[in-house]
Amino acid sequence: MIYLSVIIPVYNAEKYLEDCVNSILNQQFSDYEILLIDDGSTDGSAALCDRLSMENEAVKTYHVPNGGPSKARNYALKKASGVFVQFVDSDDLVEENALSAMFEKAKVSKSCAITAIADVVNQNNEAIQTLTVPDQGETTIQSVLKNLTVESKAVYLHYLWNKWYRLDFLKQNNIYFREDVRLGEDFLFNCEMFMVAETIEGTDIPLYRYFKRGNGSLSSSFNPYELQRRRMMDSIFLKLYQEKNLYNGADKKKIEQMIGSIALASIRSVVSKNAPKLEAQLNYIDSFLASEYYDFLDKYRKIGTASKADKIELFLLKNRWKFAFLMLERVRKSN
Repeated sequence: MIYLSVIIPVYNAEKYLEDCVNSILNQQFSDYEILLIDDGSTDGSAALCDRLSMENEAVKTYHVPNGGPSKARNYALKKASGVFVQFVDSDDLVEENALSAMFEKAKVSKSCAITAIADVVNQNNEAIQTLTVPDQGETTIQSVLKNLTVESKAVYLHYLWNKWYRLDFLKQNNIYFREDVRLGEDFLFNCEMFMVAETIEGTDIPLYRYFKRGNGSLSSSFNPYELQRRRMMDSIFLKLYQEKNLYNGADKKKIEQMIGSIALASIRSVVSKNAPKLEAQLNYIDSFLASEYYDFLDKYRKIGTASKADKIELFLLKNRWKFAFLMLERVRKSN
């Protein structure tokens, strides 16, 4: 049996794909298969996938009609035969010799997933942020959730590529990606896993290099449907705490404040390069203030850890001074 299935959705990634695949093929560890899912590419990616498969029997290529990364990953999960699975983006790299170290960790782990260190790097492959794992060794999901911060929430719930997942656990619990979601699907996937998992393993092994290319990302751009997206993500986040019997007392207060913090970031995205005209910006802010997020924002405003800049903007939002908020946010982003 193959030990590791590496799943790589490919869409118009001709420029980066070979380096990505070679970062796996050059590992000392070799008990793996690489599943390239060509998601209807319109550049030379499809031919490149075929060539890589011809050159190395560990590389398997599948061509599917364009349906997005979630559909491509679900297709690959049904084809995968490894004990563990790792999801890799086609323009990123796996750290040198990481797979051997992860294999040694996985052999003795009883958890459904192993979370490792990842570096966020710029287009010159220079590290700009290291995503560390706060809990080393086997840790209960309850413990992770009770100690969750905005930073560790990203490490555990928002990212796929810093983990090995036990494949039979995913299949037995019918954990797959939401194919109707194009932003936040990784978070939903990890929340579903956390709901049924008992423990997760943490390690200080450097596993992955995530390339932050260009000037921004989908998550920092204006999305006119952001309120609906936030509701979808926060509802499953709250459900996770409820399922683990943690939605009470200090834990309830903490996650509601966390939701307020993230809602503020969503509102701030109205000031971005692709922002709409003024009237639409004001309506966008109004949609949040007329929703349940008004209370979440106020709960975040009242905590001592909120920054001075956050508290000023939260005060403006509490009083529904939307135009003043926009002006201040434009100044903040121009500095």
